[in-house]
Amino acid sequence: MSNIIVFESYNAIPFSICILNKKREVLYINQSFKCNFKLIEKSVKQIKIEELFPIFKNDFLQLRLDMLFNDRLPIYMSSVLHGDSMNLNIKKEAYYNLNISSINGFDNDQVFAVLTIEEVTDLMNQISLQENFLEQLNIELKKTQEAKDLLLESEKLLLEANDAKNRLFSIIAHDLKSPFNALLGLTDILSNNSCLGYSCQLKEIHGSMGLAAQQGLDLVTNLLSWAQTQSNKIKAYPVKFDLSRIANEVKSYYSMAALKKGININYSCTGDCFAVFADPDMIKIILQNLISNAIKYTPSGGVIDIYIGLIDGIVKLDISDTGVGMSNEMIEKVLHARSIPSRKGTDLENGTGLGYLICNEFLENNNGVMDIRSKTNYGTTVSLLFKHKTK
Repeated sequence: MSNIIVFESYNAIPFSICILNKKREVLYINQSFKCNFKLIEKSVKQIKIEELFPIFKNDFLQLRLDMLFNDRLPIYMSSVLHGDSMNLNIKKEAYYNLNISSINGFDNDQVFAVLTIEEVTDLMNQISLQENFLEQLNIELKKTQEAKDLLLESEKLLLEANDAKNRLFSIIAHDLKSPFNALLGLTDILSNNSCLGYSCQLKEIHGSMGLAAQQGLDLVTNLLSWAQTQSNKIKAYPVKFDLSRIANEVKSYYSMAALKKGININYSCTGDCFAVFADPDMIKIILQNLISNAIKYTPSGGVIDIYIGLIDGIVKLDISDTGVGMSNEMIEKVLHARSIPSRKGTDLENGTGLGYLICNEFLENNNGVMDIRSKTNYGTTVSLLFKHKTK
C-alpha cells in the first residue's frame, strides 16, 4: 500500500507516466496516461513494457533497464519516438518524448522504472521546419558563394585584361612618339629653310604635314597619359613654378596650328608672379589639351584669349574662345563623367574625348579645379584655379 501512495502522487503530473517493476511489467499508470491514451489501468497492468513499446526490445534499452534494476544505478535517458512505434491508442503520425528514470520504493528496498511520455509533435514540426529552412539557407549560401567566386574570377580576368590593354596602349603610344617627333622636326626644317628654293605651295604642303604630325603627336601623348592614369603608374611630382611660363610655352607651341587655321591667340595677365605648387609636366599637358580644343572648335577668323590673374590668393587661368560652344549637358559630362563623347572640329578634325578625361585626372592629382562657362554657338571659357604659392 505504501508504494501505491507514492505512485498516486504522479496523478498530479500533467504528463503520461507509467511505472514498471523489475520484471518490466506495468504496475501503474497515472490519470494523464489513461486520458491521453484512452486506457484503463486493468487493461495494461502486468503487461510487459515491450508489448506497449516494441522499441524496448532493443538491446541497448534492455541493457539500460538491467543497469537500473540490477545494479541500482541512477539512470536517466530520453528518446523521441514516432507514434507508429508504440502499440497504443495514439496518433501514429505524432511524435512522443520518452523519458526513463528510476525511483526507490517506499521502504527503499525496491527499485522501479518511471516512464514519462509527452507528445512533442508541434516541437518536432518546428524543428523540421527549421532544419528545412537551414538546408535551404545552406543551399542559397552555397549558390551565393559560387556566384561570389565567379564574380571574383571575372574581376580577376577583367583586371588582367585591363592591365594588358593599358600595357598595350603604353607600348604603342611610347613607340609612336619618336617617329612623330622626328617627322615634326623634318617638316619644320622643310618649311623654314628658304635656301632650298621651294615654292610657296610646297611650303604650304609642308605646313599641313607639320600640323598633321602635331595632331598625331598630341593624340599619342594623350593616349600615353590616359593609359598611365588608368594603370596608376603616373604620379604627380609637385614643385613651385610660375604658371605664366608654362602658359606662354604652350601658346607658342600651338601658334602655328592656330595660324594655319586663321585663328588669333592673345595672351594677357595682371601681375608678375603666378607661382603655384603642382606638377609642371601635368599642367603643361592640361594646357595643351585645352588650347588644342579651343583651336579645334573655333572656326577660321576666331579668337582665343589666354588670361592669368591673381584673385584672393587663387591663381586663375582662363582660356576663352569664340568657337561652337557647349550645351549644359555637355559641360556636365566634361566636368563629371568618366566617358566623354567625341565630336568633330570646325574643320572636321577628329576628336577622341580623352583630352578632358586627362585634364580631370591631372587636376585632381594637383589639387586644381576646372570651371567651364559656355553657350552653344557663343564660345567657351575654361578656367583653371590653383592656390597661390607664396613661399
